[in-house]
Amino acid sequence: GHAFDGNTNTPLDSVKVVWMVAGVKDSVTATADDGYLIKDLPQGDYSIWCSKANYTTVVTNIAIQNTDISTTTVRGGENKEQVITYNPNLYPLNAGLHGRLYKNENGINIPIAGATVQIDYNGVYRDDEESYRFVPNLYQATTDADGFYTFTNIPATRGEIRFLDYTDANGEVYSYSSGNNIYLQSGQNIAYQNIYMSRVTDQIRLTATNLWTAPNESNEDFAVADDITLTFNKNVNETNTTNLGYVYLENSAGALIASTITYTDNVITINPDEDLSENTWYRVRYDVYSDQEYDNTSSTITFRTVNNTVIPAQVTNFAINYNNMGTGWVADYNTNFIWFQIDVLSTADYYEIFAKDSYSNSEYVKIGTANQPDYLQGTLSFGASLPGQFDYFTDDGVQTPFSYGTTVSYKVRAVNSVGAGPFSNVVTVKDETAFNSGDMNILGQDVSADNSGGTSDITVTFDFIISNGQYADVSHTPIVKLFNGATEITPLTTTFTWDTHQHATITLTVPAGSDYSSYQLRVYDVNDSSGNTMDPADYESQNLF
Repeated sequence: GHAFDGNTNTPLDSVKVVWMVAGVKDSVTATADDGYLIKDLPQGDYSIWCSKANYTTVVTNIAIQNTDISTTTVRGGENKEQVITYNPNLYPLNAGLHGRLYKNENGINIPIAGATVQIDYNGVYRDDEESYRFVPNLYQATTDADGFYTFTNIPATRGEIRFLDYTDANGEVYSYSSGNNIYLQSGQNIAYQNIYMSRVTDQIRLTATNLWTAPNESNEDFAVADDITLTFNKNVNETNTTNLGYVYLENSAGALIASTITYTDNVITINPDEDLSENTWYRVRYDVYSDQEYDNTSSTITFRTVNNTVIPAQVTNFAINYNNMGTGWVADYNTNFIWFQIDVLSTADYYEIFAKDSYSNSEYVKIGTANQPDYLQGTLSFGASLPGQFDYFTDDGVQTPFSYGTTVSYKVRAVNSVGAGPFSNVVTVKDETAFNSGDMNILGQDVSADNSGGTSDITVTFDFIISNGQYADVSHTPIVKLFNGATEITPLTTTFTWDTHQHATITLTVPAGSDYSSYQLRVYDVNDSSGNTMDPADYESQNLF
């Protein structure tokens, strides 16, 4: 389409056309000659914004249906694209309007200072082809000390002028019965007729609410399950309030609280969808209307709910969660993260996890927290990692909190706004995983084990390595055996000497005239640093050469 000056019907140049659908936003620029074209659009509900410097910004919604984007076959087999045409009218921001407001006191007209005058461009009836809205749509001015108001640089088109209710220094309310449609001319500053506001005998106002303990004194002990009632001196017009005003409940951060709002004569009832939280500040905001046009009242009421919170009880059934860790799970030397579980406490906001060990952390240290979702019932699962201070060997670059039989003790407690409850039972964890053949290596054979042509015994030396960063119990000597197939060679002369907790030297004596090459050397019964003994059937082996 093209963008036009709404008054002269002249095509406009340099008009920015922005479209949005399903979170996607893009724009094109319309020119006076070629207009604009947006292609390859999917179906959906579009919001179209058209703007140009010194003109109104207009917004419209366009729904593109399947029928709009489907194609039809024309002669020759080609497809004909379906096109939606939208020609927005923009209006120059070069109109002006001025006037004067009075209040009538016992037949005397007195200029009103500080009254609010509005021009609303979206409330005016428009033709179908002009089913758009202005952004901004509402312009506002305030009368000066002599009752004069002035609008400048506003859209040169039809609008509705309104004179809002005015309250003087004595608390008297004045109202003007209705707004009027106006037509503003491009480049002209129109003088509007004098307006005389009449006193409202009894403006709608809030007379009672259970959010007060006394008039205008906030309730700070409001029951969390109670409905909120607002009572006014007049019947509340639900339609006017819904269309022109609002009633809502929000928390102290401004987030809306889902509620059902009921209008019954002069009473509004707010029923929150869920009970409110204890010891929490909330506020009700309202702008309500009576049956009299422009007779409205607005305010904010702040209140706090009752505080029935007590310190949480002791956490129960604190244990390792084997559903997450795996059935039959036991800790190893380098275990750092463990899943636990507890029974949920309704009075808890969160839980604190503490740990100590039998090596260097003799006092409990808080190692983490676990939050409790409001909806959760039954069992809470959470994971806990040990910090770096839980490490037996700090110089090897690997955290090994359970080496050398170190036992780590865990406990938890519940916490809320009042304080922390007593600690749970203690769960102790230690290394219970023994070595297997994958944790060891025999290597570094120094000479051949073939002594068949020798006239004296020879000694063959091997390195025995503890791999994967683990540590062995050097006070325990493993068993060394030699096999020829399934046959164990006896007697056998060997030595097994630990050099460090990760390295040992094995020597094997090969008698003169014997050939042990191709035999298999086996090492059994290697204990880890926590004292865990290997499975008797497991061993580490190496074939000799």
